[in-house]
Amino acid sequence: MKSKAVKGLIIAGSAALIALAGAIGGTFALFSRTVDTNTHVKVGNLNFTFERTKLVSHELDDTTGYLVDHTNDTVVDLTTSGTDAIDVSNAAPGAYYTGTFKLKNTGSTAFSVSAAIQNAKVVDANNQDVASSNSVWSHTSVSVQAEGGEAKTMVLNNLSSSPLPDVAKGSSLSFNVKVALDSAIENDGQNTTINFAIVLTAIQAMTPSSTN
Repeated sequence: MKSKAVKGLIIAGSAALIALAGAIGGTFALFSRTVDTNTHVKVGNLNFTFERTKLVSHELDDTTGYLVDHTNDTVVDLTTSGTDAIDVSNAAPGAYYTGTFKLKNTGSTAFSVSAAIQNAKVVDANNQDVASSNSVWSHTSVSVQAEGGEAKTMVLNNLSSSPLPDVAKGSSLSFNVKVALDSAIENDGQNTTINFAIVLTAIQAMTPSSTN
C-alpha cells in the first residue's frame, strides 16, 4: 500500500511541473525599451557681397575735350540690386570704361556664377528708343574677364552670358567688366544714352568645376 501511494504523488508532481512550464511559456516576452530623439537639420545659405573696387576710364576730358585716362579708386557697394556699377557722362567713339569687381562668398555653400547683359537699350535726347537703328547699338561691346582668365565679349544687340569661375565658401572672385564704344559709331550716336544691366547669377555648385 505504501509503495502505491508514493508512486501516485510522483505522477501528480510531474503533472504540476508540466502545467507550470506551460504557464511560463505562454507569457514569455523579450525585454525592450523605446527612446525618442529630436533631429535638427539646418539648411545652409548662398550669400555674397559685391563691390566695385576700381573704375578706369578712357573718356572725354571736361577741360580739353580729348580722350584721356581717369582712375577712380572709390569702393562702391553693389550688393543691392539696381545699384549703378558704371555711370558715366563723357562717352564718345573710342571711349571705354573698365570696372574691377569683387564678389565674396559669405554664405555656407560654394556657387557657380555667370554674368549676363539684360534690359539693354539706346535712347536719343528725347528719350525715344533708337536701338534698332542707331550705330551705338551695334558698336558697343561689354567684355567680362575673370582674374587670370580670357575675356568674353558680349554686344548689346546679341545678348549672352559669360560663365565665371566657381567661388568656394569663404573665397573671393575678382573680375573686370569693360564697356567699349568703338570708332565706327556714326553721327547718329550723338546725345544718345546707353542703359543696360549686368546681372550676376549665382547657383549652388555641387562639385568643383573642372574648367576653373
